[in-house]
Amino acid sequence: MLFTAGFAPDQSAAFSMIADGTEIRLPARNVNTRMGENAGYLDVSLDQSSVAAITGAREVRTWFSYGRALGGDFSAKLQLTDMDRKMLGAAFRLCP
Repeated sequence: MLFTAGFAPDQSAAFSMIADGTEIRLPARNVNTRMGENAGYLDVSLDQSSVAAITGAREVRTWFSYGRALGGDFSAKLQLTDMDRKMLGAAFRLCP
C-alpha cells in the first residue's frame, strides 16, 4: 500500500491500522520510504490478514509513528464504499 507525504525519512517506522475496530501493527521492516521529485512515498508491505481486514472494512484508519524530528505522525482515515472494497480487492489480487 503506497502513501504519499510531504516527507520521506531515512528510517522506517512501524505501521498501524484499525479496520472496523480491529487493530493491526506491522513492523518497520514492512515500510520503505523514498523521496520523489514532488513528494515523499511511504510503501507498506501488507500481510494477508491486513489485506483481508482492509478489503472487508467500512472504515480504515492508518498511521506511521515517526518521531517529531523525522516529520511526526502521519495518518489517514478512510470511509470505504462497497465499490472501494471491490476495487481494493481486485488490486490486491492482481498486483503482487
